[in-house]
Amino acid sequence: MVLKTVRTNDALLKLFSEAIDNSVDNTLRKPPTTHIRVTMDGSSIMVENDGSHVPIKQQDGEWIPTTVFAKQFSGSNFDDETGREGAGMNGLGITLCAGLSDEFSIKILDPDLNKKFVQTWTNRLESTTGPKITTKKSTHKKMTTTVKFSPTLSKFQEQSLEQFHEQVLTRLVQIAATCDVKITFNGQMIKTNTFKKYIASFGFDKFMHDRLSPTFEFGVALSDGEFKQQSFVNNLCTADGGTHVRVVESQVVDTLLNYFKKKFKGSKLTRHNVRQKLFVFVNVSKLRNPTFKSQSKVCLTTPLSKTILRIDPKKILKNCSKIGILDQLEELLMSKDDKAMSDAMSGSKKKSVSVPKLIDASFAGTSKSSQCSLYLTEGDSARTFVVSGLGKIGPKTNGV
Repeated sequence: MVLKTVRTNDALLKLFSEAIDNSVDNTLRKPPTTHIRVTMDGSSIMVENDGSHVPIKQQDGEWIPTTVFAKQFSGSNFDDETGREGAGMNGLGITLCAGLSDEFSIKILDPDLNKKFVQTWTNRLESTTGPKITTKKSTHKKMTTTVKFSPTLSKFQEQSLEQFHEQVLTRLVQIAATCDVKITFNGQMIKTNTFKKYIASFGFDKFMHDRLSPTFEFGVALSDGEFKQQSFVNNLCTADGGTHVRVVESQVVDTLLNYFKKKFKGSKLTRHNVRQKLFVFVNVSKLRNPTFKSQSKVCLTTPLSKTILRIDPKKILKNCSKIGILDQLEELLMSKDDKAMSDAMSGSKKKSVSVPKLIDASFAGTSKSSQCSLYLTEGDSARTFVVSGLGKIGPKTNGV
C-alpha cells in the first residue's frame, strides 16, 4: 500500500461504493455472504455475491427485486430501533446507481423458491426489459445476486473507467481487511485479509496493533511529519476520521505529553508536536446505528467513551519506544531547547520560511547547520521511503 496523490472522481466512485456496500451489508444477514466477486473493465462494473438474497416474489403488485433495485426509499435499514450495522441509511444508494447508468441489470437466484430473476434497465431507468422469471435450482453457496452497470460517463465528464481500477482495488483491499469475507477482483484473490496485514502493507518497519474490544482494533505507526489516519466503521472508509479516531489519538497524545512532562520539567512539546508524529489506524465493527456528518459517511459522529475504550498507557509508551516515536519527540524537544538558547545568546530574530511537507533536520538553522543534509524527492511515494529511514540515520542532521 502506497500513499500518493491521484486524480479521482468522487461521484463516479460513489456509484461503485453503493453497489459493493450492499454486498458487504449482506455479510451480516443469514445465510451470510462469504464471497464477493468484482469484475471491471473500461465501461462497466459487475458485483456478485453469494449468501442471502432478495426474495423472488410479488408484494403490492410489484416484484420485490424490481422495487429494491429501481425504486427509491425501498431499503431495509430505516428503523434504528432494530439496530442498524450496515452501510445503508436512506434507501437511495443502489437506485441512484441505476439512475445514472446507460445500462443497469440484475440477476437474482432464489434457492428457497428455485427461481431466477433477470431484469435490465437502460437510459438511466427510462426503459426496461423484463422482468424475466424462470425456474432455476441453486444454493446459497452460488452467486445469488449479480449487479452489473455501465455508468453514463458523460455525466461525470469521463471517457473510461480504466484509470479508476486502482482506486476500486484499494477499496476492495480495505473491505477484505476489515470484513470476514473473501474478495476477488478481475479474477485475482485479495490476500490482505486482516487489519494487521493492512497496516503492515504500508511498509512500516515497526508499528503497534491492539484490540480494545472484539469490535474495536487500532494501530499506531510513525508518520512522516504530519498527522495521518486510516479508519473504518462497519467496513466503511471514514476518510475524514471522527470520534473513533479521536478516542485513540487523544489517549496516545495525552500519554506521551505526560511522559515528557515528567521526564523533562518544563517540556515545551505541544499536542501539535506529538500529533505530527502519528499515523493512526482504527477499525470499528458492528457499531449499532452509526451516525455520520453526511450521506458520504466519511466522518463518524457517534459518541464513543474513552472509559470503555481505554488504552493502557504503559502499552502506548512501550510501543512508541519500539516504533521510534519517543526518540523523535525527544530529539525535537532537545532541538527546541538548543534553538531557544541560541536565539537568547545571539539576541537576534530570524525569519522562518514555511515549506509544505518539509521535515527539517533538528540542527538546521543552528550552529550545527553544516552537519545537516536535506533529501529532495520527487513525489510523495519517494518522500515516504526517505522518511521511513530517518529513524535509522537520525533526524538531527537529516531532513526531507
